[in-house]
Amino acid sequence: MSKTILVVEVSEAMRKIISLALKIKGFDVITAEDGIKALEMFPMVGVDLMITDLNMPYLDGISLISNIRENRDNEELPIIILSTIESKSQKESVRRVGANSIMNKPFEIGKIQEEVSKYLDKN
Repeated sequence: MSKTILVVEVSEAMRKIISLALKIKGFDVITAEDGIKALEMFPMVGVDLMITDLNMPYLDGISLISNIRENRDNEELPIIILSTIESKSQKESVRRVGANSIMNKPFEIGKIQEEVSKYLDKN
């Protein structure tokens, strides 16, 4: 059974690129264009890993992660941040709310595939 990844990204082009890269590796991918939509769909689908942007309208990535982590069932869910974070304090804030790793934009497709595989044991 393949693993399901939720990709939360404002940019439609970026969502498509990430989705394609992960589908090529055999993952099921669902997408949301902002944190509110991701939070609405989250309980309805079985998510094995989430990739999210930080800077989104309506509900930013930190708030999205905080909301997801409030449910004890989601404490172990791997969460990868894709962002242009540069400050040490921002990186610490992201880790404090429960992100497992941070990948800076722009990124190489192979790197995101490797990062996801690291958490889902799929090559």
